[in-house]
Amino acid sequence: MGRRPFYAEYVNHCMRFYCRNIEKPSSFKTEVDKKNWEACDTVMKVYTPEERDILLSVYSMNDTMGDNVYNTATKHDVCQDQVWNLVVDVGRRIAKQRGLA
Repeated sequence: MGRRPFYAEYVNHCMRFYCRNIEKPSSFKTEVDKKNWEACDTVMKVYTPEERDILLSVYSMNDTMGDNVYNTATKHDVCQDQVWNLVVDVGRRIAKQRGLA
């Protein structure tokens, strides 16, 4: 995929945390965790249910992003480019929401 934005790993971390805690936790360890969760939740609401399922699938897996995208594309019967485009888009939106982009 070309050069990754500086916030990519941070957003990946935020989305993995969000996927493990899809229901809003009653408390967060830090205010940053809370803001990250809220940013992910806000951004996820702009996607269709199908797109949300794809994103949740990608970020719920514990492999490399490339393998997660491949496995998700196979599982959902969509092309990998479609999944990558969603990953890039969600990353940009969350980064914007958190003031990183």
